[in-house]
Amino acid sequence: MPERTLKESIGEWTDWDVAAYRLGICLGLMPEARAFGAAKHVFWSNHPVGELLHSMLDRLTAQGTLEKRAEPDIQYRWNPVFRGSWEPSVAYADQSVSDLVSAWFDGERTMFHACTEEPEVAWMAILQISEQQLTDEQKALLAAGPLETLLSWHGAAFIDRVEQRAQSNAAFRHLLGGVWRQDMPAEIWNRVEKVRSEVW
Repeated sequence: MPERTLKESIGEWTDWDVAAYRLGICLGLMPEARAFGAAKHVFWSNHPVGELLHSMLDRLTAQGTLEKRAEPDIQYRWNPVFRGSWEPSVAYADQSVSDLVSAWFDGERTMFHACTEEPEVAWMAILQISEQQLTDEQKALLAAGPLETLLSWHGAAFIDRVEQRAQSNAAFRHLLGGVWRQDMPAEIWNRVEKVRSEVW
């Protein structure tokens, strides 16, 4: 049976080039009937379509739709806990992302419960908040509050996404400059220090 969605296509860990190929099929760029071998030159060279598809995989990872790992090889898979806010009956456990964002702007600055117990919800809320026009005070509260807590409690699960987001988004890279180590393991903290902008 043809694979019709990216979720079905890369539900398990999938090598980077095959994942890009399957994304191409989902977008209609690659014909389903042909085997990967016929298109591998697109992904094993500087072909613009291959570079575009690889970039899209990383963007989807940064947004939390996919997961990425570097060992044993670079691989991607659909994030099993990802739920789009547009999906019917989406629960996001106790809070929705939009509720969390609204509460943050209304004065609930810590997001502690979400950051510790519902990290996927917290991550999406942090991304949405960071995309707004924030004052310097709001940036400091977001960095030293939710983002710092999320990395302290769930750094291993999110550090890849944090790095990818920082590499593609200058505002987020700057935001990391306001994060302190707190209880982060040394490995996570070292990666934060490498990817962030100047400390403030």
